[in-house]
Amino acid sequence: DVESAVIVENGSVLLNQGQLLAPGTLSAPSSSSLDNEGILESDHDLSVNCNEEDFAPLMNSGSFSLSPNSDSTLQACVNDLRHSGSMRFAQSNVTFHHVETTANSVFTLS
Repeated sequence: DVESAVIVENGSVLLNQGQLLAPGTLSAPSSSSLDNEGILESDHDLSVNCNEEDFAPLMNSGSFSLSPNSDSTLQACVNDLRHSGSMRFAQSNVTFHHVETTANSVFTLS
């Protein structure tokens, strides 16, 4: 749901090793971590630590997918992405402030 939010407390970890249907907002301070080792997907607008001054990067070594359910365009913002897995964006406008990737990571735009 685009109106929902997950806010990670100081020193805590959000670790996805299964399947997570993303909320509208993911937020975590730099003393915490956001780790996706499973499947993270969203069919609605998504904000990951955007408009935050003290934030943790989104670590993606799994599968990250953004694709709307309708003909509309999905809007997303990811402040800091560390990517070593696979990502698929369809009908999405995505803003990144900082991205780090590995040689074997995959981005698919459709």
